[in-house]
Amino acid sequence: MRSARLEFRPSSAERIVRISETGDAEPFGAIPLAASGNVWSRIKIEEYHRPPGEEREGAPTQHMVVLNIGAPYRRELTWGDQPGVVRHTFESGRILIIPAGAGYRVRWLDAAHVLVLEIDPTLLVEAAEAEGRDVARGVRLPRELNAHDDFAAHMILALRDVLNEDGQQTRLYGEHLAMTVAMHFVNRYAANAPGRAKPVRGGLPMNRMRRVAEHVEAYLEAPLSLGDLARVANMSVFHFARLFKARIGVPPHQYVLRKRIDRAKQLLGDASLTIAEIAVRCGFSHQPHFTKAFHQIAGVTPTDWRDRAV
Repeated sequence: MRSARLEFRPSSAERIVRISETGDAEPFGAIPLAASGNVWSRIKIEEYHRPPGEEREGAPTQHMVVLNIGAPYRRELTWGDQPGVVRHTFESGRILIIPAGAGYRVRWLDAAHVLVLEIDPTLLVEAAEAEGRDVARGVRLPRELNAHDDFAAHMILALRDVLNEDGQQTRLYGEHLAMTVAMHFVNRYAANAPGRAKPVRGGLPMNRMRRVAEHVEAYLEAPLSLGDLARVANMSVFHFARLFKARIGVPPHQYVLRKRIDRAKQLLGDASLTIAEIAVRCGFSHQPHFTKAFHQIAGVTPTDWRDRAV
């Protein structure tokens, strides 16, 4: 599988961290091939390709999910609250789950190529609430060392892949994927949160939809987030996203993208503006990403659209 291109070097404060034996917050003992840093809210992803080695005892501050995207490799893991060593082979395409606060020490005997996903526990709580589940005791995840979960693997790979895309566009899309991941983990793994999904009726109220639409129009150049739009609607992220799609027919990130392309079509009529200038005015960080998104929506490149409009 191809590796994502690392476009920035996140600081230690932006990395996935664990609490060490000494009580210090520290990132993994290697530099990631790719890292999302603080691009998305309440979720991070990092890619590692490491030779045989080990991580000393620590505990993740958030829920940690690891996907093996390389060859199978042998692991030896010791849980901080359990005696003995668990020896197993981590198969390709499988995931392991280490819940927030679970102490562990791990040693791997073969080269490992993995994606590490960090999920803020509050994201799972909001997902459970949106599903009408009992969250009085929070949302607990089990310890899994070699789980077969094709859907989770697909979503984690999708998050890794969007790191190659335009940062302002991937913020909304990445948070949309994060919501999907959170819903999946609540429904598949959180046995302590029984309940069933609340039906969606009527979609987002028109007065709130109007406020969101006005906000999007006013800030198309900015890196809008799902949290921004939910706050404008005065709703939780999950409730907002479900009602928004019920009202409009597409998720928020698709709506914002189409609005940006609509603005670009208008600006392309101004021959004094370059394609690069139009890209920035429509909320794209890079012209290539703008051209790709424009072609996906309009069916032609911005240059072809401008030539046809003349």
